[in-house]
Amino acid sequence: MYRRLFEEANDGMVVIDLDRGMIVDVNRKMAELLDTPRSEMVGMDYRTICPPEDRERWTTFIKGHAPYRTSVEEFTLRCRDGSPLLVEASLSVIELKGRRLAQLVFRDMARWKQTEEELREREERLGAILRAFDGMLYVCSQDYRIEFMNEQMIRRTGYDATGEICYKVMHNRESVCPWCVNERVFKGETVRWEIQSPKDGRWYYVVNTPIFHPDGRVSKLSMITDITERIREKESLRESEERFRQIFEQSEDAVVIFDPLTGRIVDLNPQAIRLFGYSKGELLTEGIDLILSRSEAARLKSLIKALGRNDKLRIEKVEVIQRGGKKAIASIHGRIIRLQKNDVVYSVFR
Repeated sequence: MYRRLFEEANDGMVVIDLDRGMIVDVNRKMAELLDTPRSEMVGMDYRTICPPEDRERWTTFIKGHAPYRTSVEEFTLRCRDGSPLLVEASLSVIELKGRRLAQLVFRDMARWKQTEEELREREERLGAILRAFDGMLYVCSQDYRIEFMNEQMIRRTGYDATGEICYKVMHNRESVCPWCVNERVFKGETVRWEIQSPKDGRWYYVVNTPIFHPDGRVSKLSMITDITERIREKESLRESEERFRQIFEQSEDAVVIFDPLTGRIVDLNPQAIRLFGYSKGELLTEGIDLILSRSEAARLKSLIKALGRNDKLRIEKVEVIQRGGKKAIASIHGRIIRLQKNDVVYSVFR
């Protein structure tokens, strides 16, 4: 078992016979670090793996070490081609069958420092992303404790509540929120939703996503955007459209709404149905060809398609063909309006 651990270790390992001053064993990783075959290293004077300028400190570190203690220092070793290798050396000395053996574990500091620099750069990028996010952001643990808050969240809360219980801080509750999605998030799911906070009555769009830590812990990252104004605008638009619908339905004029791109009828009010004498379904299916002559229908469609946003549709006299063939003279006035995020032609037949 020990031999397997020794061989498969991710750090370089060397065993030195202190009485003879000789390397007696090295693992695969150590041979790789120094780019020197194991067969060359075994039997080598332990001082030769260190450059001449550092050998005195190296020798003192090895020879002056007390048994059954561990010491750690940084050294520069010399690879086979003479190039330097910065390492962290962990030394322990044991006595085995009357022999004093030094076991050294070497960690490649250049690689470690590179990894540390990469992690630092990643943290800086993440920090920049978090700072650039103009909404609120916080991280909480599986026991509902806040681990991080950005500046926007601190301003909303009034103080940095790191370490406190999230449902108390966010919503002034004494128990877990009924709508809490932590269980789903900690299982790996990203959950998006809208919520009206009982604390301030404002609406928020929340994205909850898991953060998996190297030690196995899972945290929840919540990114929160205030959408109160958007909700109010949607409600105002809904109310405006409802008012328009009431006016449209109750108008004493015959109102027909056309698609400006095709000239197709997309809606008409009850007064238009009474004027034309056809059902709404018939008029939506057959279109303007049902109530105008072929030439008049073509002219109206052409005018509708050519209509600009600031233009007005005017036909002062047109013959309308009602159900049963009865004819009536009418005028058509219209213009383009915005309805449910689409341009339509609102026209009145009189």
